[in-house]
Amino acid sequence: MYSNAVYVVKPSSNNDSCMREMGQYIVKLLEMKNTVESIEKRLYKVEELQTKVAELSGTVSDLSNNNSAAE
Repeated sequence: MYSNAVYVVKPSSNNDSCMREMGQYIVKLLEMKNTVESIEKRLYKVEELQTKVAELSGTVSDLSNNNSAAE
């Protein structure tokens, strides 16, 4: 048919589709960024707790050694 032969895809509708898809990817990337930041904060807290546990372990060990020496 003549109408099919002369039909041209409108570039603006194709661009709109691409822009929507890019927008969805940007939203997903921002969500991923927030997730990574949350994980980083939790890892930092774990590292702090590990440091405190190591310090307490040393203190307990010192106390135990002092008690053994006093006996």
